Amino acid sequence: AAIEIISTSVTSEFPEGFRIKAEVNAENEIESIAVRLRIGQQTRGAYEYLDFEKGTLVNSELFWRTSTSARYVPPGTIITYNFEVEDKAGTRVDTEPEQFIYYDARFDWEEVSGGPVAVAYHGPVKTRAETILEAILETLEIMGPILGAGTEEPIRVTMYNNVKEMLEALPPGSTTHRRELTTAGQAFTQVGTLLILGGGRLARGTASHEVIHILTHRAGDSIFGNVPSWLDEGLAEYGNVEPGFSYDIALDFALNTDKLLPITSMPVLPGDPEDVIIFYGEARSLVQYMIFRWGPEAMRELLAVLKSGTNMDDAL
Repeated sequence: AAIEIISTSVTSEFPEGFRIKAEVNAENEIESIAVRLRIGQQTRGAYEYLDFEKGTLVNSELFWRTSTSARYVPPGTIITYNFEVEDKAGTRVDTEPEQFIYYDARFDWEEVSGGPVAVAYHGPVKTRAETILEAILETLEIMGPILGAGTEEPIRVTMYNNVKEMLEALPPGSTTHRRELTTAGQAFTQVGTLLILGGGRLARGTASHEVIHILTHRAGDSIFGNVPSWLDEGLAEYGNVEPGFSYDIALDFALNTDKLLPITSMPVLPGDPEDVIIFYGEARSLVQYMIFRWGPEAMRELLAVLKSGTNMDDAL
């Protein structure tokens, strides 16, 4: 009763950040107002103090910047927050957690959703958004049992209508080469958010591929290490509901010209675009063989063992 939270708000100013406000009334002078934040599905949160002029009736504010590479938050991410208010007498109040969707402030968004998946879109493109949603739900049904991943946790998708919109939403400081490679879609696995170019002819396949990265992260990544690139990309193409033919062609070419890559010992994808396509073709072929030879149960167990902290050689 000594402290009353009159109003709170969180407003998107993407790509710069989001603004947090709280109006508080108290019998005694207010000592501090803090906010706890959890970005998407991340386990670690943040704790920050809001600015205000001391008194018993105060308006406090905090601007959480996301316009740097280190602080970037993809649009569409769920922000969970609650406030902690303390007065001079030591009385403290904690508010119940609430959620805010960090939309791209440049557009007015609508959503289609099913199960744990929500696809945000803007403009008269609802049918495209429904196509993306359908592809992702189909992928979850196929790959959830194989990966042993949590398919009930939220997956947020922000769909853009053209390349220009998409580029301006990607992390700041991306190189031109990286931007060109990621304009079709990009998964931000730790927060459970996916950006997709909805107008592309490969949109269904891209959405399916990228959402598997989120599932693989949930199933196999840990504080000890991440699923290696060859397995991560191989799974993403194995479960793709609309795969392309270019990877098979590249793999066939590499086999016939003795240009296969040692992908299981490569820490990251190669820099040469032609090698990248071969890498994907090899990775998908290896994962297909593993699941065909030992079954989905073995793949599920492999990822669980990786998540426990076992290194890749011992896990295999």
